[in-house]
Amino acid sequence: METGEYDIADQEKSRLENKQRATRRKREQGELATWKPRWFAKAYDEDSGESYWRFSSEYWTDREVAADKVRDSQAATSDGDDAGKAGSGKHTASIDYWSNVEDIF
Repeated sequence: METGEYDIADQEKSRLENKQRATRRKREQGELATWKPRWFAKAYDEDSGESYWRFSSEYWTDREVAADKVRDSQAATSDGDDAGKAGSGKHTASIDYWSNVEDIF
């Protein structure tokens, strides 16, 4: 949308929403495990008693591990390895660098 490509943005929005609905249906039918937030934990405010999602900070550890994998991959590519080069067929999607993170896109 930032570049004025409203039709493409609308198509992508619809694609993502349909994928999310399909995933939710599979979870409800027991085909997928129950979803549990990875980097947040449900907590309760002591003063108000209301629930909220507390950030666990594990994201930063996982992010650093993924960043190390990206740097290693880039170093291997610059050393003459074809992995990651366009057309090589060996490109690794960025989601592949994150362990146990569901592909939501």
